[in-house]
Amino acid sequence: MTSMASTPIPSVLLVETHSPSDSLDSDDFLDLARSLLRQGTLVHLHLMQNGVLWLQRRSSCLTQIRQAFGAQFEVTCDDVSLDLRGIAHSAALPYANPIGVDGLTGLMVDPSIKTIWHS
Repeated sequence: MTSMASTPIPSVLLVETHSPSDSLDSDDFLDLARSLLRQGTLVHLHLMQNGVLWLQRRSSCLTQIRQAFGAQFEVTCDDVSLDLRGIAHSAALPYANPIGVDGLTGLMVDPSIKTIWHS
């Protein structure tokens, strides 16, 4: 009997630090996420610094991606970035799960996850 080794599904962590209005290429970063998702990659988008402003200004984009790709697309946000911008953690919950730096660090050191940081 031949044993077939299973191929792991690729995973990518995208870290967005820009608000939608800070940078002209912020939309390109979400396009990268969509492209990776269409290829079957698991995508984890983490919003931090001004990136958490996506939750207020462009949450519909995040909702559309989640509706299209379901559990293949996960969104988290930095709890301190929310606090510094006066955004309640409960306001983030429909779109993203607030996590601390320890959660982000855990994702970044996972050898099965590739990280792309938009700064």
